[in-house]
Amino acid sequence: MEIDLDNRSEQPVDDNHWTEAMARYMREMGLPEDTGTSVSFVTDAEMQGLNKQYRDIDAPTDVHSFSNEEDTGGEPMPAVPGMPRYLGDII
Repeated sequence: MEIDLDNRSEQPVDDNHWTEAMARYMREMGLPEDTGTSVSFVTDAEMQGLNKQYRDIDAPTDVHSFSNEEDTGGEPMPAVPGMPRYLGDII
C-alpha cells in the first residue's frame, strides 16, 4: 500500500499509526497492494477554505475526500502501467 501522509495541522500526528491503520483498512477492503491514497491533516482555517471552495459552505468540517475514481464531474485519472492505483485524497 502506498500511503502519503501530510501534516499541515498545528498538532502532532503519529505517522506510523496512520500509515499502518490506512494500509490495514485498505487490505481489509480487498484492495491490491499497489493501491495508494493520501491523507492530509490540516488546520481548521485550511479546512474552512476547502469547504468554502468545494461546497460553498463557509465553515470548517471534519473530513473532505476527493475520489480519483468516481465521477465527480471531471474525468478520473487513467491508470498508468507500473504505477500504483491511486484512490484519491482524504483531508
